[in-house]
Amino acid sequence: MLRSVALFAAFLPLLIQGQRFYFENIGVQENLPAQKVNAVLQDSSGMVWIGTEAGLASYDGVVVTSFTSGDELAPNGVRCLLLDRDQHLWAGHLGGGLSRFDGLRWHVVQLQGVKLSTDVTGITQDSTGTIWIGTFGEGVLRFSPSESGTSPSAERIGETEGTSAQITGVVRLRDGRICVLDATGAIQQWDARAARFSPLTVPGVTDMHQVTALYQDRSGSLWIGTTIGGAFRQDAQTGMVEVFDLNRGLPSSIVLSFGEDAEGRIWIGTWDSGIARIDARGVRRFTEGNGLHGNSVRCLAADREGNMLIGTTHNGLDVFKGERFQNFGEEDGLMDREVWSVVEDKEGRIWSGTSGGIGILDPDETSTARVKTLSMQQGKLTSNRVRSLRIDQRGQIWVGTETGGLLELEPSLFRANAHEELSPYIPELKVTALEVGLLGELWVGTLRGLVRMLPGSGQIPMVYRQTDGLASDNVSALYRDPRGTLWVGCTSAGIARIDNGIAKTVALEDRFTPTCFVQDAEGRLWVGTEGQGLIILKDDRIVERHSMATGLLSNSVRSIALDGQDHVWIGTTKGLNKWRPKVDGFLSFTDRSGFTGIEAKLGAVCRTEKGDLWFGTANGATRVLAAKGADRMPPPSVALRELKVNLEERVAEPDLSLSHTERNLRFTYGCVSLSDPGAVRYQYQLKGLDTDWQPATEETTASYPALPPGATRSW
Repeated sequence: MLRSVALFAAFLPLLIQGQRFYFENIGVQENLPAQKVNAVLQDSSGMVWIGTEAGLASYDGVVVTSFTSGDELAPNGVRCLLLDRDQHLWAGHLGGGLSRFDGLRWHVVQLQGVKLSTDVTGITQDSTGTIWIGTFGEGVLRFSPSESGTSPSAERIGETEGTSAQITGVVRLRDGRICVLDATGAIQQWDARAARFSPLTVPGVTDMHQVTALYQDRSGSLWIGTTIGGAFRQDAQTGMVEVFDLNRGLPSSIVLSFGEDAEGRIWIGTWDSGIARIDARGVRRFTEGNGLHGNSVRCLAADREGNMLIGTTHNGLDVFKGERFQNFGEEDGLMDREVWSVVEDKEGRIWSGTSGGIGILDPDETSTARVKTLSMQQGKLTSNRVRSLRIDQRGQIWVGTETGGLLELEPSLFRANAHEELSPYIPELKVTALEVGLLGELWVGTLRGLVRMLPGSGQIPMVYRQTDGLASDNVSALYRDPRGTLWVGCTSAGIARIDNGIAKTVALEDRFTPTCFVQDAEGRLWVGTEGQGLIILKDDRIVERHSMATGLLSNSVRSIALDGQDHVWIGTTKGLNKWRPKVDGFLSFTDRSGFTGIEAKLGAVCRTEKGDLWFGTANGATRVLAAKGADRMPPPSVALRELKVNLEERVAEPDLSLSHTERNLRFTYGCVSLSDPGAVRYQYQLKGLDTDWQPATEETTASYPALPPGATRSW
């Protein structure tokens, strides 16, 4: 038989990059019953259900709610979960027990005709609606859930029907087949015509491999996990078998689980070495070393937003929210966690200015030497407090410091030249902003004016002050737009512009401190401010304003950049916003979506040649892969969680009628967004009473204590 099949073991690249990924962890500290997670799924309302060795929990992205026998749940931990075709949730318990949730409350299911006293290890539903459960001691049980409510008659299928009494898993494949895994490590599939199980054989998978997991991907290919041979994939079209083992980049030979994400990539959870994610590019490993909270992965599932839910043996539930944000900090070699400036050199390296000097990061380098450092202690800098970095047309890097003036660096030699002749022009040797102008031109912001210099020309620097057209002498930000106009932000005074060497204050009705600038694809100038949100100019006039009231995470805007799709990215003191021109609205990203730096630093952003954005933050440098994101993510579905009429709970049925005495209504609602629950806001309207939508809020309750009688209401 083995001669008739090709076992592929071709080289597959191992994609290990030296960056940490963001995994949000949900554990006992968040009210999870136990750290050992056996099963996880998301129901139609978005609620995530987590089966642990000590019980069951639900998670709405904000609150973990635990359920016990006091909630009419069967006792003991939960080993497996099922959402049936009627959207009812089933839980199989350790020690024997079955529970069913009807949408309002839990019920213990008592099976007639069979004994259920051993672990329920798997549960699924076939195309006819029949429920199949696997037990570790009583074989396979099946029953119709509609026969008699919570006491259906069950049929036992065991040794006489070709399977074992000790079942370790029950799986319904995408093609409808019901399969079981038994304690011997064999796979059996149900033959309805013969009314018995028969072996499911996969070439190359032998008895000694001990099958632990079975999965069918969206292409129809089978994935088999084993205890000693890693994972096997049988192609649905050709029948060929491909082996993924230690030689192919799999981190362990012991596979516990499979999952598939929205892009069709296969995730493989191992017993002791984390996760391998497989796609056409190769194998990506996720371990405790790059963000995963536990290397023993028992279950995997994708949620509706594209996040991966990862149940671990010892570390609760991890939620992987994608690779959009990659964070680099002190753990990666930076001298200080606060990154005040970032720039990309012509070699693709990222230079980060911190209070401990400069870190030079090669994002694609996998060795321990991926971060080089420059500091005063090495004799490379005049001050470790680096606040501004710019690269000029020659590839030279200019360094503005807080206490050491201006430095010029040759990137290939990592050698700095101090421009001491500029000391008289830089009060307190503090550079407040830098910008590269026309060929050979550099602009230096200071506490008392703007310095224009032509390095290497021998010309005396020129200083612009308020008397020369600036809004004030104290320069807070600089930006050169695509047409060559230099925009100058002045502390507490507004904006000036310099065209052809002539400075002119932009006459605006407000006085504010500009912190950053960018020009969008429509030629509008976006101005970030300290405390007044965003101001957008067109032809030197304010045409639009944005603040927390219109979707910003904070009114204190620190950095701003344009990506390759003409989206505007805004770094604030409370996270990151993204404005999309075709939608004219803001997306929000906080620490719970992977932007762990949270507080962006003043002007600390750059766009790389590859189109990535780098932000300097209070907690390291963050790379934003702008092309990977939530733009096509489905919006969260809002569900009505509870309705109370005159303070008593009521089922929220369609066309619900109330008597004239039932005038006190209280709605509890919510949605589940694991991607970034902190960014969710709600609006509601009771038609027939409210004339318009209520203002956006984080609140999840709406109360109407005294409805007028006689009107028809809908919510």
